[in-house]
Amino acid sequence: MTSMRTLDHVLLCLLLAVTARAADAPSGLTASAEHKPLTLAECYALTLEHNPEIQQQRAGIERATGVKTIFRARALPRASVGGSFGYSTGSLYGSGGPYAIVRTDASQPLFDMGIPASWRRGNLEVIIAQQTLNRTVTVQLHATRLAFLRALVARRLFELHQQIETHLQANVRSAQQRLDVGMASRQTVRQAEVQLLSLKPALSKAQRDYVNAVSDLDQCRGTKPVAKGPLQLPEPTGNLEYATLKIDLEKETAQTIQRRPDLLLLRELIKAAGEEKRMVQAGYYPYVALTMFAQYFPDVGVFGVRPEIVSGQDARQSETRLGAAFTWQVIDTGKIRGASSQIESGRQAMEITLRRLEENVPRELQVLARTLETIDARLAALKQSVTEAEEMLKLVETRMKLGEATQMDFLNAQTNLLSTQRGILLAVFENEAVRAEFDRATGRYLDFNNLPAQ
Repeated sequence: MTSMRTLDHVLLCLLLAVTARAADAPSGLTASAEHKPLTLAECYALTLEHNPEIQQQRAGIERATGVKTIFRARALPRASVGGSFGYSTGSLYGSGGPYAIVRTDASQPLFDMGIPASWRRGNLEVIIAQQTLNRTVTVQLHATRLAFLRALVARRLFELHQQIETHLQANVRSAQQRLDVGMASRQTVRQAEVQLLSLKPALSKAQRDYVNAVSDLDQCRGTKPVAKGPLQLPEPTGNLEYATLKIDLEKETAQTIQRRPDLLLLRELIKAAGEEKRMVQAGYYPYVALTMFAQYFPDVGVFGVRPEIVSGQDARQSETRLGAAFTWQVIDTGKIRGASSQIESGRQAMEITLRRLEENVPRELQVLARTLETIDARLAALKQSVTEAEEMLKLVETRMKLGEATQMDFLNAQTNLLSTQRGILLAVFENEAVRAEFDRATGRYLDFNNLPAQ
């Protein structure tokens, strides 16, 4: 009798502890939020339109256009106009008065070894900005897809736990009914209630995972927060879909090396470094330019009294000079060589990185292929187990109604079914996640660029 009271006391304490833990769980986080159903295609379109990282890289293309103009300016003519204005006085300047001097300078490069490289470098600046945008699009769309998938699996897990909760609630009612007719003890009812309450933390965790995934999805989309009113969050629609993917390693490797944005960006950066090196090394060669200088004095009387060179002829009021300028810095104390070596070292580092990434492509794809094969095998085994687990749970429920099974038998059967169903769901999620990683690794996310919302 004393041991029975002790057991009842322990069950009561456990019941209170589980209840407190479930109460502390942050449930209902989205109760006050507005949900907008969105498909994955719509999330892609919104990410492309509103994501701040993508918008920043689009602005970078405009900046690159300006940089291109700066590089091309090396071959264009230069002209400047300057002036001096003042007032002269004193005996040296006669009557004195205000004066003005206008000067103009113009030059046109005739020979500069750096001009061709400068033009090519300007064109590469725009290409680099576009490839940077493509890389950012790939990263952000991949993040959007993973957040979408995590939201779907969290919601499905929540529904799965709710199904188990329904079974446990029926178990509590059945235990209470058997207690009322004298076929069960109070301990049996409390055990059923503890099992029901022990599921609450799992429900709360699934709900938190869903909220976190939806928040990440909202951040990837780049939507602006609403100052007033309820929180607006996306609600992913659709189901996790399992698809068998067979990877042709040789074909996919060749295509990936040619199309992946980060590899293309590195190639363009290597080309740009080569052009910058040629621009610096142009200092080894002479520079020739056509120059013109002009100076005009509106009134020379204010500068002093000049004698007439020829009777009846006024003093000169303007001067124009035209010629060619030639410069050649033969000794630069290593300035050109040092800058060239610095650029070359950066270019070689990028080449090493590019070669390492290209060599890693077949290994990366092979790992993905093996992971998919492992998931296929695990899913096939889980599908065979789930049928057996469902039949076992039904059998235990029937035996419990007849008083031939214990609460522990039911808990073990329920846990086994939950574990099997959860394993199938996670296997499907991993399959989708690996296929998403395959699209990222092969550069296929650019196919979704400018995708309209459906």
